[in-house]
Amino acid sequence: MTDTARLIVELLEGRAKGAREKDARRALAQELRSLKPLDLGLRCFLADLIDPDRNEINLQIRFVRRRKGKPSNPATDKRIAQFIAGIAKDDGVESAVTQAKQEFGLSRSRLMAIWGEWRPILKRLERPR
Repeated sequence: MTDTARLIVELLEGRAKGAREKDARRALAQELRSLKPLDLGLRCFLADLIDPDRNEINLQIRFVRRRKGKPSNPATDKRIAQFIAGIAKDDGVESAVTQAKQEFGLSRSRLMAIWGEWRPILKRLERPR
């Protein structure tokens, strides 16, 4: 089992806390967004956590609204990431983020979070020329 898989299992078993939990959530999100087939064990574990009729596991996944901050908008985030990608090709990421700050009025940390999330997705979506 890889370190990433161990981290995800730790999260799903409720053992990941604090910063480790955030890392584990990011790892799980990346795994779910990946083009690789999802491991059957992980798929079943997630299903058991969501299924209201299963109670073999003491945890459950609940869908609740986030409490802080503005909700993200995937379409806007994608547009911002495409903006950054277009400039970063020639001028680098830092320059692209600086220009995106002026264009979209967001903080550097928020722009870097959007870039970090969308960069691998945009890379997969690129078509070879």
